[in-house]
Amino acid sequence: METIAKHRKKLLEPYTQSSAAADIVASAKHLAHLVLASDRLLHRHKKKMLSEVLWLISEADGKYSTRYRSVEVVRLAQCEPTSTARIQHEHVFPRKRVTESILRDRERLLADPALLDTILEQTVGCVVTVDEHKALCDHEDGWRRYSNVPVLDMATSPPSIIHVS
Repeated sequence: METIAKHRKKLLEPYTQSSAAADIVASAKHLAHLVLASDRLLHRHKKKMLSEVLWLISEADGKYSTRYRSVEVVRLAQCEPTSTARIQHEHVFPRKRVTESILRDRERLLADPALLDTILEQTVGCVVTVDEHKALCDHEDGWRRYSNVPVLDMATSPPSIIHVS
């Protein structure tokens, strides 16, 4: 598991989109379309590949250089530079649920490929502490999962708190 101290510099930097991010996301979306359209892949292989697609998209800017980081992660990076607090890259919309939804709606998504792109565009990564990960509301989806974990949008200056609705 990774720590605040190890990734401190990245965690404190404002968010900037990676120059490769658009190509990474486009490639991952293309892969998702290929996987979904294939009749030759086993269901478990489709599930694994779609889950991997979600990782590729959420890490397009870097695993710990995400646009969204918890207030606590940034606070620790600022105030406790040698902190051994463990951090992790979290998916705002859980990969398992998204993957199952894509596979469940396969026929509808094949009929309207733009819908799959819309689903994939909701793939967002957020860096949290391991303790915060445990505090996420597992019965919720999206930002509602973070009702107990304040999150900063690092693309704004100064970073602004995401308001969960």
